[in-house]
Amino acid sequence: MRIVVAMALKDLRLLFRDKAGLFFVVGFPFFYALLLGSIFSTGSPQSGSMKVMVVDLDQTEASESFIAELSKQKVLELVPSELAEAEDNVRLGKVVAYVAIPEGYGARPKNPLSGKPGPEIELGVDPSRSTSSGMLRGLLMGTAFRQMATSFQKAAKSKDATKAEDTSQEEAWAPLTIRSKSVSRKTTGPKNGFEFAIPQGMIWAMLFCMQRFSTNLVGERERQTLLRMQLAPISRLHILGGKALICFGAILLVAISLAIFSRQAMDVQISSFLNFAIALLSAAVCFSGIMVFVAVLGKTENGVGGISTAIMMLMAMSGGGMVPLIAMPGWMQSVGSVSPVKWAILGIEGSIWRDYSTVEILTPSAILLVIGVTCFAIGARVFRWEE
Repeated sequence: MRIVVAMALKDLRLLFRDKAGLFFVVGFPFFYALLLGSIFSTGSPQSGSMKVMVVDLDQTEASESFIAELSKQKVLELVPSELAEAEDNVRLGKVVAYVAIPEGYGARPKNPLSGKPGPEIELGVDPSRSTSSGMLRGLLMGTAFRQMATSFQKAAKSKDATKAEDTSQEEAWAPLTIRSKSVSRKTTGPKNGFEFAIPQGMIWAMLFCMQRFSTNLVGERERQTLLRMQLAPISRLHILGGKALICFGAILLVAISLAIFSRQAMDVQISSFLNFAIALLSAAVCFSGIMVFVAVLGKTENGVGGISTAIMMLMAMSGGGMVPLIAMPGWMQSVGSVSPVKWAILGIEGSIWRDYSTVEILTPSAILLVIGVTCFAIGARVFRWEE
């Protein structure tokens, strides 16, 4: 083990001497995460109509008339629904709100001369959507006032209008009473753009570590450095173990630094440190093993550099390293299952905003460990001191 650690420290010193390589291993993941997170966090609000579910429990001519009048608002898209379904859809964020017209709505007076409070409806909306709630209340009251104008004209012409005016009013009359019901929306996604940008930044750190140390290994063989090492009591496992260890350590160092920075600067909270540790360790093992496998795929440093870049881009594109998994279509997410990048991102996201349990985090972690150990074993078997 002492020899493996010595080999790893040697590669660490070489990494710090290579400024360009150090930037892509350490600096680029930070830059990528900040850029992507800023893009997704500052998007403009969506335009178009607000989707609102309507629950008609009264089933009278008056309630149908109110819904018909409300549907004339071009900014609203009304969808008939049952009450339980409407509440669930608001809670899941599928619709902005729901409007429930209770039984007895049609029996309540709709003109100010009656001396009794007007009809009542229920507005179910997520309390965090204060802007939408205020806008909906205005639209509902506007609809009620338009209906009141018609009712008032009819009441003014009635024979009992004078008597109605003399009736004492116990409550201030309004054309509509809106009872708000708080329906807290269940969070099913990241609360800001940085929560899915940070895992991608960590992935790019892993990919660049894989590329950097795989080409470094081939470069040492190409320059006969490994051949000279045969004079020392060093086996191939010492060489490959040292490379895998420094790759493993570099991945952990950058990923942890990025997690600490994002927590302090961008309020990215890790929901479970245990799950994060499991996901990060398994991902580091995976990409360290892939690094050894990639190193034996070519004979020259340039050849392995090209191969590793192609593999890196394919894994990133299919696994969610470029486009967030949450934004990918279903078929692409299925295809991306062959990429270790997808399982690494799922594991890291599972400890940040997906709220995975420890049992759930074990599935992507086990897949990553199998890939890493298998790739390391194949690379160690095929490895040659010289070509």
